[in-house]
Amino acid sequence: PASTAAAAPDDGADGDGDGGEDDGRGDPYASEGWFTRWVAWAAVVMVAASWVERVVAVYRRGTTDGDSLTYHLPFAARFVQTGWTTGTEAIGPDAWVAFYPANVELVEAWLMLPFGSDAAVPLMNLAWLALALGAAWAIGATTGRASVGTALAGVVLALPLLAATQGGTARVDVATIALVLSTVAVLLARPLTTGSAAVAGLALGLTVGAKFALLP
Repeated sequence: PASTAAAAPDDGADGDGDGGEDDGRGDPYASEGWFTRWVAWAAVVMVAASWVERVVAVYRRGTTDGDSLTYHLPFAARFVQTGWTTGTEAIGPDAWVAFYPANVELVEAWLMLPFGSDAAVPLMNLAWLALALGAAWAIGATTGRASVGTALAGVVLALPLLAATQGGTARVDVATIALVLSTVAVLLARPLTTGSAAVAGLALGLTVGAKFALLP
C-alpha cells in the first residue's frame, strides 16, 4: 500500500510533465513581454493602414494594375460568364498565360457572383492579409512568441512592393504567402491528426495551384 501510494503522485507528476509541454504551448505569449506585444500590434496597424489606403484608392479611381487587368480578372470573369473552370482562352501576348494556375482566381469568381461585377474583389487581399498575420501568430504561439511571429510577418507584408502590388488588386502573391504560413501553422499545432494534416495538404495544394513558382 505504501509503495502504491507513493507511485500515485509519481504517475501524476508524469502526467503533469506531459501536460507541461501543453502548458508551454498553452500561453502564446509565455516567452515575451508586454513591450513586444505592443510593437507587434503597432506593426499590424501600420500594415493594415497601408493596405487599406491602397484599397480605398482603387475604389476611388479604379484598378490600374497591369497583371490584374491582363489575366487575373479576365480568368475570374470567364469562370463566371461561362460557368466553367475548364478550357483556355487567349489572354495577352504570351500564349502561356492561358495555362497559368488559377485557384485564387476561382475565389475571385465567387466574389463576383453575388454582385455581377468585381466590386468585392479589391477587398479579397485584405482577407488574405488577415489570414497571413493570423497564421504567423499561430506559428509564433507554438514557442510562446506569438507577437514575434506576427511582427516578422508584418515586416514582410509591409514592404512597399507588396503593399503597392497586392493592396486592392487581384494579384495572388499575398494569397500564396497566407496559404504557406497556414500550412506551417497547422503542421506545428499539437496534436497533429490525420484531419489536420489533410487540411495542411489542402492549403499547400491550393498554393501550388495558385502559382507555379511555389512548387519547388
